[in-house]
Amino acid sequence: MRFITFFAAFGTANAAIDVQLVWRLEKDSGHSSVSALDLKTGTLLAGSCGSTLEADTPIDLSDLDKDGNGNFTVGDKTYRVHSKPEFSGGPSCSKTFNAKYSLVQCSGVKWPGTPESAKGNATNCFKDAESQATFRALEARGLSHELHSAHRRDTHQHDERQFCSWYTTTNLVDDGNPHQNYLHKQLSETINCGTAESCSVGSMQSKSFTIGWSSDFSGVPWISGGFSVSESWTTGNSYTCNAGKGETACIWYNTAHTAYTVRETARNSCGGSYTARGPYILFSPNDQNRGGGYYCVIGTCRSQGDEYWDKSGRAGGP
Repeated sequence: MRFITFFAAFGTANAAIDVQLVWRLEKDSGHSSVSALDLKTGTLLAGSCGSTLEADTPIDLSDLDKDGNGNFTVGDKTYRVHSKPEFSGGPSCSKTFNAKYSLVQCSGVKWPGTPESAKGNATNCFKDAESQATFRALEARGLSHELHSAHRRDTHQHDERQFCSWYTTTNLVDDGNPHQNYLHKQLSETINCGTAESCSVGSMQSKSFTIGWSSDFSGVPWISGGFSVSESWTTGNSYTCNAGKGETACIWYNTAHTAYTVRETARNSCGGSYTARGPYILFSPNDQNRGGGYYCVIGTCRSQGDEYWDKSGRAGGP
């Protein structure tokens, strides 16, 4: 496994500061990483691929199991991963895990001799971009809990230092690189004229579908990005198509979308920030279905509800 550590030169002062430790494990590969952040500002202090941070006062989380259970050390002090300080020995830790990933976040860790700043992070520690994005999302979700726990402890100890509240915002990446995409869907059953001279298909054989926004990344929030788009559009079914003898007929509908690129940024009230998730693409129906509409298909019908995307549309908004 790669073992890369990033940290700056130590300052002359050797005073301990409060840090948040973040340990990540990608279970199928066995790759892990660890970071230390200044709990007050959210600034990265050090990061490493692996489970240890080498410093004058080393941090070692290599004894944690695949779900983040166990003990870790800071210098010669040993702590247990636990949400309550009375059980952990001091820090407050949260765990998030499933079959693929584990994440441990511990706040209230005193780290003497911490480097004043660091260049780089625990990057390229995992096999694919999806893992990096998943860990960012999980970390953003856990930040508020961790920082609240640290604030509660310091309030109890009458420490008047300022602690930072975290929140997440979603914004366009540059101008969003908007493009027109189209979702085509068959609204009706397929009608076969057979030996009749003509036949038609209409509302009696059709359904109305609600088309919602979508994304190439799961579990993300929606924003309009300033474009004339909506979260959903309803196709309706008041359309009629006619065909001649021996033909099949059906009604299709084109819901026009604007695709635009966004990212989520975690920020705190002290000015710290980092990309929590993204970039990713949102596909939102255009207001009033501008650029779309219904159409008749004769001879190449599929089944009611079948759909496909056409992502070859022009650049720009609706």
